[in-house]
Amino acid sequence: VFVEVKSRTHSEDTIARFGRACEAVDVRKQRCLLAAARAYCAKNTTKKKVRMDVVEVYFQNTDTPVLHSIHHMPDAFRIE
Repeated sequence: VFVEVKSRTHSEDTIARFGRACEAVDVRKQRCLLAAARAYCAKNTTKKKVRMDVVEVYFQNTDTPVLHSIHHMPDAFRIE
């Protein structure tokens, strides 16, 4: 399992301006992650299914980081 973790401050303003954290894993980023996964798998043989997950981490909008929520998206995109 390969995981990309993205974080944001949890506020309506932040989401309106920048979108959800998972939206930062666009097609360009997915291509980079897939290339890294392919390179890893080429050097480390495995019979297990490869999976690409995305995890969103949201923090409360405070002076010190306080966890608001975590969202895990298994199989967020496919390796071909």
